[in-house]
Amino acid sequence: MKKNHTSISLISFLKSTQFKVAFFIFFICSLCFLGSSFVVLKHITEDHIQYQLIHSNNTNIVTTPPKNTLIELSSKIENLIDENFILQANFLDHDLNTQISHSTYRTITPLETIINKISFSTPIYINVSHFNEDIWIEVYPRSFNYLNYYRFIAYAFLLGLSCSIVFLYVYSRAKGKYLKSQLSPILENMRSTKQSNQWKKTPLSQLKELQIFSLAFNALIEKFESINQNLNEQNYLLHHQAYHDTLTRIPNRHYFQEYINKQLKQQLNQYLVLLYIDNNKFKAINDIYGHQAGDAVLIETAKRLKNNLPENAFVARLGGDEFAVVLNRVESKAELEQICEKLIHSSYESLIFNDQYIPFSFSVGASYAYDAKNLEQLLHQADEAMYLAKKSDRKWAIFNPQYFEDHLFLDPK
Repeated sequence: MKKNHTSISLISFLKSTQFKVAFFIFFICSLCFLGSSFVVLKHITEDHIQYQLIHSNNTNIVTTPPKNTLIELSSKIENLIDENFILQANFLDHDLNTQISHSTYRTITPLETIINKISFSTPIYINVSHFNEDIWIEVYPRSFNYLNYYRFIAYAFLLGLSCSIVFLYVYSRAKGKYLKSQLSPILENMRSTKQSNQWKKTPLSQLKELQIFSLAFNALIEKFESINQNLNEQNYLLHHQAYHDTLTRIPNRHYFQEYINKQLKQQLNQYLVLLYIDNNKFKAINDIYGHQAGDAVLIETAKRLKNNLPENAFVARLGGDEFAVVLNRVESKAELEQICEKLIHSSYESLIFNDQYIPFSFSVGASYAYDAKNLEQLLHQADEAMYLAKKSDRKWAIFNPQYFEDHLFLDPK
C-alpha cells in the first residue's frame, strides 16, 4: 500500500529551521545569562555584608572586649536587617556550633521570596576575628535592595528577546527572498519543460549546491537533446529512404503516389499533366555494357530530367527504367509540347562511363488529369501515350491531344 507523502516548501522548511535553531540558541544563552546574573548578585551581596561586618569590627570595636564585640556586631546586623540587606542572622559558638542569639525576621514580598529561594537559598558564614577569637555568623541575605537589578535583568532579557525576534524575522525574510531568487529560475524552467515538453537549460546559481544541480540538469538536457537529435536524424534518414530511390536519390513510387493523389484532390487539377518516361533499349545497355553502366544510365536519366524541367516539377522513379514527372500547371498545348521536345533533346548526348560512350534515349508519354477519374486511369493513359511515343520518330506523345485542346484550355465561362 502506497503511503501519501506530504510536500513542504524548501523556503518554509529553512525558515522553520532557522526559527527553531535561533530559539534554542537564545534559550540556552538566556539561561546562561540569568544563571550568571544570579551568581554575580549573590557574590556581590555576600561581599557587601561581609565588608560591613568586618569594617565595623575593625573601626569601632578594635579595643572592645569579646562580650562587647558580640553586642556591637548584633547592633550592626540589626542595622543591616533594617536596611533590608539581611533577612536572618545567627551567632554561632565556634566550638559548639550552637545558636547563641535568636534570629530576627522581617516580612518579605512573594516576588522577593522567589528570588531569595533562587539566589540565597543557603546561608553564608562570616568569620570575624577579635583578640585571637573567631566569631562565626550565619547570615541569610535578602534581595530587597537588588530588585531593581533583577528588573534590569528582566527588561534586558525582554529587550534582547524582542530584538532577536525582529532581527531573525528580517534576516530570514531577506535570506528567503535570496533563496527564492536562486530557486525560481530553476523551478520555472522545470515547470515550463513539463508543460511544453521543450527542454530549457537552467542558469547557474550562486549557491554551490544549486550549481551542482543546475550542471547535472543541464548535462541531462544536453544528453536528451543529443538523443533527440540522433532520433530526428534517424527518422529523417528512414523517412528519406522510405520515400526516395536509393540509386537515383529522387522520390520513389510510394512518394509519387502520395504526391499525385494530394495534387489530384485540389480544385485546379485539370491543369495537372503526368509524364510517363521509359528508357529505350535499356536491357541491351545492361547486356552490352554491364549492370553498373545500366545504373549509371538511370542516374543520368534522373539528372537530365531534373535539369530540363520546370523547378516545380516532381520527378520520381517508379521502378526499373521507368520514371514519372508531375507538372502541376500546364496552361497550353504548346507549353506541353515544348517541355516534351526539351526532354527528348536532352537524351541525344551519350553518357561517358569508364571511358566508354554509351548512347541512350528515352520516350515520353503525356496525359492530363481533366478526364481521368482516378490515378490508375491517369497512369494508364500516360502509359498508352508512352508506348505510342516509342513507335513514333519524335519519341514523345500526348494522350488524346484533340480532347486535350478542346476541353482543357477552354474559357472556364
